[in-house]
Amino acid sequence: TFLLAVVSRVLLVLKNWFTNPVTSKERITKAREQIVDVLEGSTLFGNLPESALNKLADSGVTVKYKNGADIIKKGDFGEEFFLIIKGDVEVLDIADSGMEKPIATLHEGDGFGELALLESEKRNAFVRAFTDIELFVIKREQFLSSLKEAGVDPLQVTALLRATNAIRASDVFYSIAPRAMQKLLNSLTRSSVSADSKIITEGDIGDKFYLIESGRVSVFDESTGREKMQLGSGDYFGEIALLTDVPRNSSVKTVEDS
Repeated sequence: TFLLAVVSRVLLVLKNWFTNPVTSKERITKAREQIVDVLEGSTLFGNLPESALNKLADSGVTVKYKNGADIIKKGDFGEEFFLIIKGDVEVLDIADSGMEKPIATLHEGDGFGELALLESEKRNAFVRAFTDIELFVIKREQFLSSLKEAGVDPLQVTALLRATNAIRASDVFYSIAPRAMQKLLNSLTRSSVSADSKIITEGDIGDKFYLIESGRVSVFDESTGREKMQLGSGDYFGEIALLTDVPRNSSVKTVEDS
């Protein structure tokens, strides 16, 4: 009787499969459309053309994690970028004592691990599933290849990635929410500055924050001319000006075309 019951169930499954042959394909198409929608609404990829979004959707994979699972561990090397399709994740730091410090909670449409799309560096935070989640994952090589195939200059996106990473590296914006990050990135403008041009004068009241995409600048004392430091690609300066009207505490000029 048990054998007959099993056989009847198998036959029913086969009957449904052959009478509805597009069911599996429809599920795949629907899942792909969902990934494209999430990519389109994300901070990093929202401005890409549809052709690029489709290439990215075809190049990555979806993975699922249970609530409480570790996705990224601080200090590990990685080459994947993660985009949340469903669920929430928690970004946190863990002290040597074991004390956990929550940094941010990310939701559907938010991404993490973007620096891995540029270069292989150690992860700078822990990421853990806050609920059961589904993620879209794409590796650096697949990411760059998809952009080229879609006719998109990778520099267009990698500049945005560097800006995102530089902003998150700042003590001021370390825990900035993804939606606020989107607004901040949308307000950025690109400028080319020739060598030996002064950008900031010590004592002035400023209202601009600077990210260095390429080139180098010198931070120095206006009265003595003594150089305090040099900053290069990926570095930033002037972030306090976005929060208060405190006078600039140093002068800044370009060392080379930037």
